[in-house]
Amino acid sequence: MSLTVRLAHQVDSQTRARGAVCYRSRQVRILSGDDEAVNAIVTGSNPYGVALRRSRGGLESWCTCPYVERNREVCKHIWATLHAADAAGHLDGGAPFPPRLSLDSDFHE
Repeated sequence: MSLTVRLAHQVDSQTRARGAVCYRSRQVRILSGDDEAVNAIVTGSNPYGVALRRSRGGLESWCTCPYVERNREVCKHIWATLHAADAAGHLDGGAPFPPRLSLDSDFHE
């Protein structure tokens, strides 16, 4: 089961829809990715850095956009990067992890 399917219930529908548009519009460029982490740039009106990392508690994420800084909620850039990570086969680090998506300001691009 894909990450986006497993995590969809944790992200509001508008954010998911806007993130899917970013992904389909090829606005996500993965800089590095493997079974444990992904770093990407999502370019729209501005380029924003996105970081995703598997953890024992689920999947930690961060984006440099003002929305995340202001609202402390998952943004469309994170959701778009999750789609790109799924498509590239990243974040599939063996043992399944709990499907919990969180923000972690301790790491980012």
